[in-house]
Amino acid sequence: MHLAKQANIKKKLGRKFPASKYKVYSYNKPTTQLLIAQSIALRWRIELVKQISKLFAFQAR
Repeated sequence: MHLAKQANIKKKLGRKFPASKYKVYSYNKPTTQLLIAQSIALRWRIELVKQISKLFAFQAR
């Protein structure tokens, strides 16, 4: 399960960034995994805030 998740993260990264950028990091480093997790969490938070603000804007009308 964990390996599949990791591969999925690699795939997602591959879409966003050129390979040369993330090949540098070794995925065994916990710090790298932490950074990836944080960036994903941040992205989710931003999306969530956007959705919520849309909802409130819609209700305000």
